[in-house]
Amino acid sequence: MAPHLLIWRLFLPLSLHIPVPPVIRVYPESQAREPGVTAGLRCHADGIPSPQLAWLKNGMDITTKLSKQLTLQANGSEVHISNVHFEDTGAYTCIAKNEAGVDEDISSLFVEDSARKTLANILWREEGLGIGNMFYVFYEDGIKVIQPVACEIQRHIKPSEKLLALQVSRGACDSLHMIHS
Repeated sequence: MAPHLLIWRLFLPLSLHIPVPPVIRVYPESQAREPGVTAGLRCHADGIPSPQLAWLKNGMDITTKLSKQLTLQANGSEVHISNVHFEDTGAYTCIAKNEAGVDEDISSLFVEDSARKTLANILWREEGLGIGNMFYVFYEDGIKVIQPVACEIQRHIKPSEKLLALQVSRGACDSLHMIHS
């Protein structure tokens, strides 16, 4: 082998790609909007290779619900909901997936009108709970209200429980209307 070929092989650029699992962050973590306004949820994901993103609302894939009102933007990293309705309330999970792993994070959206929000804040404070410092987890069997510092379930609201003269249903949970009667 000629010496110049040997030197060329020694200095050939080498590129090494080590898969890195995704790490994601959604923002805002929680937001409250009045009916009729726009809400936006964002998901930032890092990983090698770049992760693929998916969004769930209360555990269900939102891609089947995309419309003029509900859109994915910025390569799927943003969810925009125009003209929000009470039924848009929920836990929106961003899932990032690549060959090295999976990560997920949740952004909560609460659609509430001003009068009910004020009433809810007053009544929740009487029970020693604050709306802003609780997590609301939506399940098939209702909503669990979790105090995040102690990581304790404060309340489990079942679908059959009457709340503010409304009934929590599996399809649309008006979570800030969870004042028991």
